[in-house]
Amino acid sequence: MDTHTLGQLETYSQHLAEAVKVLSTRLHSLDSPVGTSPPDITKDRAVIYAILDGIRTLLDEPDYLLSSLTTQVEFLACLKWLAEFQILACIPPEGSLPIGDLAELTGVPDVQLHRVIRFTASSGFLQEPKSHYVSHTAMSARFLASQPLCDATIFIAASAIPSALRMADATRLTSAGRGTNTTAYDVAFSPQRPFRTACEGHSKLGRQWRAYLDHAASLHSEKELVETFSRLNWLSLGDACIVEVGAQSSSMARSLAKTFPNLHFFVQINNTDTLAMIRDDDRDNASESELLAAQATTDVTASARITVTFRETGMPQPVIGAAVYILHLPAVGDLARAELYRHLGPLRASGGMILVLTTRVLPEPGSLPNPRVEAAARARDLAMLQLANEGEMEMTELLQVVDSVSDDVGKLVVANRLASYNGLILALALKHVAHGV
Repeated sequence: MDTHTLGQLETYSQHLAEAVKVLSTRLHSLDSPVGTSPPDITKDRAVIYAILDGIRTLLDEPDYLLSSLTTQVEFLACLKWLAEFQILACIPPEGSLPIGDLAELTGVPDVQLHRVIRFTASSGFLQEPKSHYVSHTAMSARFLASQPLCDATIFIAASAIPSALRMADATRLTSAGRGTNTTAYDVAFSPQRPFRTACEGHSKLGRQWRAYLDHAASLHSEKELVETFSRLNWLSLGDACIVEVGAQSSSMARSLAKTFPNLHFFVQINNTDTLAMIRDDDRDNASESELLAAQATTDVTASARITVTFRETGMPQPVIGAAVYILHLPAVGDLARAELYRHLGPLRASGGMILVLTTRVLPEPGSLPNPRVEAAARARDLAMLQLANEGEMEMTELLQVVDSVSDDVGKLVVANRLASYNGLILALALKHVAHGV
């Protein structure tokens, strides 16, 4: 290790001590229930992760890298095995259980169960409080309490990884001029239906895919988006109209409606199956007891200010004069440009603003303080290539698209960039300005 690297390591060490002290102080003063992660805590943890990633990068050697990969592969295999045999659900949330009894209850070999538990316990997932007994840790208890975490795990192990490992075969087929639309997923599974089609509706694969996006694809949560949007001066809009375009649910509109009680929302869904699912969910959630409980909060009045409709991507925007248009743009440049053009007229008429959500947009290379954050986003981009021959848009491409959208009166410009605690841009605020301004 040279002098420069040693100096970087010492600097990281000092920053780590300071970051841990900040987190410790904040946790001691925290009144929230255990397990919650307020925005400041999430940011503090992200700082610590970034420092640890920096230290790991300095210390990594080829052998350690390969050893770490091997451990991660086996850990993923064990998580899938535990989920497949419903083993976590058979361990009591409190207290311990003889591993032999657990093996008999779940129908798995006793010896294999011991080996799996002792391996995962080395990473803090399950524990052996005394010989031949097992109990939950804080981490495994989180998986026990959350089916989506288990769904995401199974998707990674059963769909994402097998597809990723066949990427080279799909490339050879494409290079040879055979199967130009063949995906790595197709090569791995020879499915009857393409990946996207198989994910539609209430399918098991679709549920696992959504869980993967929510928990493993490094996408920012809706809660963080709402908190970020709250930085804008919504109160100055009065009882204005907000249009969310290309949404997958009405959830974000409901959150904003509760926070800003004077605003009215139009949620435009571009998928008829999704629209039907939302309406089914709304009906299912409209039980008498829930409505009575909601009357004590703002839920009822918030829902009354939300209208959910269908609008196909690229069609004229029927809502004219909205103060803000929140756009979920397609990942394809030409389609994104066409959608922005459809909103030029309405935007010019209202003098309002477009918020382009960019949580799925890839950051500019090398632009983030923590390279692992960019790596996670690009891993998601590769997964989309392997599964469906799709991909995420680069931020540089999106900015070029925005810069190309104009009319006889003016053009779109970026008025603001709303960033997350880790440096990722969550949204671009666009305004229509006259030429020459």
